[in-house]
Amino acid sequence: MFRGIGSGIGMRPRNKAILWAVAFAVVGMLYVFSREPSRSDTFDNCPAKGIDPEQMVEGYCLVGHTTMVVVDKGHLLEIETLDARLEGMREGTTMSGPEGTKLVKDGHEFVTFDLAITNHTNSPHSVGESQLAIPGSWGEDTGVERGYEPHSFLSRPTPIAPGETAHGTVTFQMSTAAVENLAKEGNLDIDNFGPDNSDYDPEEVFNQPELGVMRTYGPR
Repeated sequence: MFRGIGSGIGMRPRNKAILWAVAFAVVGMLYVFSREPSRSDTFDNCPAKGIDPEQMVEGYCLVGHTTMVVVDKGHLLEIETLDARLEGMREGTTMSGPEGTKLVKDGHEFVTFDLAITNHTNSPHSVGESQLAIPGSWGEDTGVERGYEPHSFLSRPTPIAPGETAHGTVTFQMSTAAVENLAKEGNLDIDNFGPDNSDYDPEEVFNQPELGVMRTYGPR
């Protein structure tokens, strides 16, 4: 449906997780990400284009220097290096896998997303830790993904080959209130594939060329 124009920016997992937290805490992504006030000096034309929970227009808009590529849940998301489709989501209080059963923290729930991701580069790529995120600084529960969720992308033994479509999961441990918000105005965001060998200043996230946004609310 949509093909982005930018290239992905890769970064080390620890640094990328920091950038996600800083970006969403500061910007708030009015309407696209949440209803919190956005930073006044950050350009955001998404609401003006109707790309928000009320009008639910799909398409491109700009937040800062980043092109947001927004689609409804279940629709094909196309960005520079990959295609992604949100095929389903599950909630629960326990996760069972090779290491046994794990209970969720009090006041939280596990949310697992089923995804299909196609590699559109000329090189094999793995879905990296923190490549997918939920706005509000909710990063993947990598411990659950590696030990209790056998279908997670982090448990995948081989990279995704050029042109290959891989099916896998991403799991988050979120507060119950945040889980409820997913059905109202939530999003699952995905970054492009890219080299994982650079450090970035936190403000660099506002200059990221492109970010994919898959809505988790509304009709499929």
